[in-house]
Formats: sequence, C-alpha cells, structure tokens
Amino acid sequence: MSALNVAVEAIHTVAALRAADRTGVLAELAAAPGPAEDVAARAGTNPRSTRLLLEALDAIGVVVAERGRFRLAVPGAEQIGGLLTSADRLDDTVRTGLPPVDVRTADGAGRLYPGAVAALSAAQHDIAGRVADVLGPGVRDVLDVAAGGGIYGIAVARRTPDVRITALDLPEVLPTTRAAVDVAGVADRFSFWGTDVLTVGEAPEPRFDAAVVANLCHLFDRATCADLLRRVAALLRPGGRVAVVDVLPATSEDAAARRSVALYALGLAGRTSTGDVHHLTDYRAWLADAGFDEPDIVPLGGSVPLSLVLARATAADRTPTTV
Repeated sequence: MSALNVAVEAIHTVAALRAADRTGVLAELAAAPGPAEDVAARAGTNPRSTRLLLEALDAIGVVVAERGRFRLAVPGAEQIGGLLTSADRLDDTVRTGLPPVDVRTADGAGRLYPGAVAALSAAQHDIAGRVADVLGPGVRDVLDVAAGGGIYGIAVARRTPDVRITALDLPEVLPTTRAAVDVAGVADRFSFWGTDVLTVGEAPEPRFDAAVVANLCHLFDRATCADLLRRVAALLRPGGRVAVVDVLPATSEDAAARRSVALYALGLAGRTSTGDVHHLTDYRAWLADAGFDEPDIVPLGGSVPLSLVLARATAADRTPTTV
C-alpha cells in the first residue's frame, strides 16, 4: 500500500469514528445491539448510510457484525468521542504545545479517563494476561498503580486465587475501577487507594511484593518518571518487583512499528504537554536510581507495540525516610 493510500485510509477511519460518535450510533449500539435499520431508527439516521457506517466500523474492529446484527466489539467503545476531541484539536496543540485535556493533572485525568478506560483496557486484555503470567503465582500483595479500568490487577487476581490487589488511582477514576472489578467477579481480593501516585507517601501495611505501572510513564517527563519509580520502590518490600508496561521506540528497520509508535507519540501531545515515548536507556537509569537491579525486557506486542520492563528491588531495604 502506498503512503498516499495509507493516509487516505487513516482519514476515512477517523471520519467513520467521528460520525459514529456524533450521530449517536455508538451510543445506541452500547444501549442495545441490533440490525442497521433498528440502530438508524433509534439514532435518527439514514438507514443505508448507517449500514455502510456499521460495516466500515466492523472492518476496522470497533463493531462486530453477526448474522445481520451489529454490536460493539469492546465495552466502552462508545466513549471514543473523548479521544477524538484531542484529535480534533491537534492543530491547536501543534501551535501551542498545550493539550486540550492534560491528563497529568487530577482535573484532566478525572475528565478524560472515567469514560475512556473501559475501551482502553479492553484493547489490552490479552497483554494484561501475559504480564500476569510473567509475574507468576508467587505474588501475594500487588499494587496496581494508576489502575484505571483495573485490567492488569484483574488479570493477576484471576491467575492467583489468594492474591491481594490494591488498586491505586485518583478518587475521580476509582469508581470506574470498582465497577470493572465487580463485573470481573474478583472484588473480594481488591482494595482501593484513592490518591495521586505523584504525591503518594507511605504504603498501607503490609508493603507490596510487586507493583504494576502500566501505561503511565509516557504521560510525564524524565524527571517525573524517575521520581515516580522512586516512590514505587518505597512501597515495595525488599526484593519486590516492578512491572512497567509501556511503549518503547521502534527500531529503524521495522517501518510499520516505527509508523505506529510515531503516530502514538503525536497522539500523546493531545493528552500531555511533557510526556513522551521514553527510551529503554531512560528506564534503566530510573530503575537503577530507585534501587532496582538490571531489568528484563519482554516484548508484548499490540497494535502499538508494548514492552514489559521487569526489575527486582535490591535485597536490602532502601526505603527513603521521607517520600
């Protein structure tokens, strides 16, 4: 496919998503699946155009067509409009360097994430399972940092019956986490910690033997990421592990991955004014500074390729006296 064709397909994809959001078609599918004609009647749209739109959404994986009926492919897909808002204002972000909603702040995260985490989590369901497999059955007390939709903590809970998960996130986001945990049927193994990880102090007892930090570091600059991992280290028992899940820069030889990561990094500009796709050398330096051993790197895949950076805290307790 030529570069021009790729660009045209991308334009059509965004146009389809925007139309599905603005016409209420996605909202109607979330309320009740059905044939295109029924969806059109409820949304007040043209039946033929609605059918074409739904077929396009099926082709790109947002909607599933089954015997003439359509349904959302993932829970929360009707909330994609929140992400499109950032895309619609990318030109302003390029001019000013300021995102329309800055999720580094409690206010920005509280506005964007409660509606978006369900779809974002569903997209990483399999990857969360792989991370849980790597952590293994030996974990007992796990901290899910910036838990969001809870997908990583839920995956660990499903694989380890006697594990205890503490989901840490902003108070504005935790109701969404609680709802996801309830639906997953693992609420008896969860507790919830409503706080900002960037200002968190001492952990509730006991401290944790593992922490998952997924899809978080890319929101912040290098100094903040270094501080974040020092704070996580202070919440772990000696010998505890941190599992960082995030996007790493692609190699120049992999054109498809390089394109995916570059577009992802541009999209980040619509959510954070200082974040970035950080290099592995950065993670190694941050982890070493926080008192972790040399990390293992596990490629996880995904439409935007994710990696697991897994490191163990040194055996001695290096907990700072103040955090």
